[in-house]
Amino acid sequence: MKRIQLIVRCAVPILLCLSLAACGGGGSSSGATGSGSSTGTGSGAGAGTGTGTGTGSGNGSGNGSGNGTGTGTGTGTGTRSGSGSTTSSYTIGGVASGFTGVLGLLDNGTAGLSLSNTGPFAFTSSVSSGSPYNVTVGVQPPAQLCSVANGSGTAFANVSNISVSCAAGQMTTAYSFSSTGSNGLNGDGSAPEPSLTYASNGTLYGTTNAAGQYGDGTLFAFVPSNNLLLTLANFNGVGGEGANPNASVTLIDPSHLFGVTEGGGSNSSGTYCGTVFEDILQNGGLSSSLETLVEFNSSTEGCKPSSRLLLASDSTFYGTTIQGGSGGGGTLYNVTQTGTLQVLGEFPLTTSYDSLGAPEFGLLENQSNIYGVDTNGGPNGSGGIYMYSTTATAGTPPVGFAYFPSGSTAAGGLLLGPDNMVYGVSSSGGANNDGFLYRFSTTPTSSVPTLQPYYSFTGASDGSNPVGTPLLLSNGDLLVATVAGGANNAGTLDEINPATGAVVDVVANFAPGNFPTGTLTMLPNGILYGDTSTGGVNSSGSIYELN
Repeated sequence: MKRIQLIVRCAVPILLCLSLAACGGGGSSSGATGSGSSTGTGSGAGAGTGTGTGTGSGNGSGNGSGNGTGTGTGTGTGTRSGSGSTTSSYTIGGVASGFTGVLGLLDNGTAGLSLSNTGPFAFTSSVSSGSPYNVTVGVQPPAQLCSVANGSGTAFANVSNISVSCAAGQMTTAYSFSSTGSNGLNGDGSAPEPSLTYASNGTLYGTTNAAGQYGDGTLFAFVPSNNLLLTLANFNGVGGEGANPNASVTLIDPSHLFGVTEGGGSNSSGTYCGTVFEDILQNGGLSSSLETLVEFNSSTEGCKPSSRLLLASDSTFYGTTIQGGSGGGGTLYNVTQTGTLQVLGEFPLTTSYDSLGAPEFGLLENQSNIYGVDTNGGPNGSGGIYMYSTTATAGTPPVGFAYFPSGSTAAGGLLLGPDNMVYGVSSSGGANNDGFLYRFSTTPTSSVPTLQPYYSFTGASDGSNPVGTPLLLSNGDLLVATVAGGANNAGTLDEINPATGAVVDVVANFAPGNFPTGTLTMLPNGILYGDTSTGGVNSSGSIYELN
């Protein structure tokens, strides 16, 4: 069969047959296809190619026989893998100056940087090339106002020219209350109470003790972003409703406020000794519905609730009345969020230490104990600090924990400091009889201690007669208000270092005619708000802002 095939192939052309005979007698060859592969690594994207060589063999016969070889070519494709980026990232920074305490900065509203010293700064998170940056102040230093220059742009290189400059804050009147409205009614209230309550919706809530539509005070919402005040409720003391609220309100979630009134209410004994109320916020917290939960009975429950309700760890409220009870010196009570009242202990007005009287101001919870302040009784007749265990049996009277020296007058609630000491103020007494800051440890001792002045006010640039509950600042210092002395002889705001017990800065001086209630509220952006019970444009009190 092979011979026939060869004869046919040699028929035409004859030159081809001659060539085959020269190659070994008319052999044939075939080439094999080869294959190959290659792999490359690198950064970026790319494709690799490869080549291969194959061999072929053939047999032929004719006039002679021989072996022939052939070559073939093959192609292959390869893949390339690797990691890397051609995009650069840059640092964002600059210089901060003029501040003390802690300054908080933000980049694009999220990347946070906390500074405690002046000088150069840089955010730890870099910004991709061509991406925007926007540096703003997230937390103002205590009683200071910082501004940013060159704070925004697009990053094509490292940024180091941002300037953050800080200076002492400025006190301005954000709102003035009016006891007389343009419609002939009693305005939007007067004599705002000790402090404002901040809610996560950016609104501050508070009460006034007088005026309003019925002359018995109001519950209000204040929006700091535009200095707008809205009256949520007008107290009237009729039909069991309370009158004349005299303490700050307590917010337990975004929509429920609880508070007390010193007047109004009614019960079977015919007394009008105040109430506990709940206000349900609506429409984003700008309107509400008021409900009376408790109407106090003087003889058994107490009269004239005086302290801001403390929401304790057992999810119930604790509070005090300054009158009533079997001894006439007031009561310590507990009330649930649905209005079930329980009297825990009474305060007889006597001079024995464990029988302090007239408990006022806000309460403090620490390790299952409630601490409060009395203004009467005790061995010196000046009152003292009492303690009540939340695990005690109802009816167990509060016990004396410390007492005030002669000539002192408690003027505010208690603050647990960063050193686990409790701080408060007396508006009189001290080395200069201008009032003092005191502190005490909650660790029991074998004897009941006398509270000693930790800082005595001088009546000069630091002011005199401190009031309210000290405020803990972000740098660990305390902010205390006075109602006299200072540059205008109208009171001051003093920053006091709790470690040294010394004034480190007089933050602000009040204008004449104002009477600060003492306790301030700090917003997340570091701006402080407080109120005065008198003063303002209409002499009915005001809300002030300290930038």
